[in-house]
Amino acid sequence: MKAVEIERALERAGLTIISNEAMAAFACIVSYSGCTAFQFATLMQRLGLAQVVPFDPAKHDAGGEEIEPGSDFLEYSDALKSVLKHAQPHLRGRLQ
Repeated sequence: MKAVEIERALERAGLTIISNEAMAAFACIVSYSGCTAFQFATLMQRLGLAQVVPFDPAKHDAGGEEIEPGSDFLEYSDALKSVLKHAQPHLRGRLQ
């Protein structure tokens, strides 16, 4: 119960608790001043924050890209989606 109270107090202060894995991914990207799409996909998979799945237009948003159904698609984990949702005010562009 105490952990929930601490988390809520942090949220009210405008802060959030995110996983060590997500911080490791962001730190890696920042320390190398960016990364290629392949490096990003590999890092996300290695950290368990994403997985490659067959593209399903009914389930996935291709973000304007033309992707054939059944093609490889990098699907973010629920944990990473949650982190991105909290970070949305600080990100450029639309969060999908």
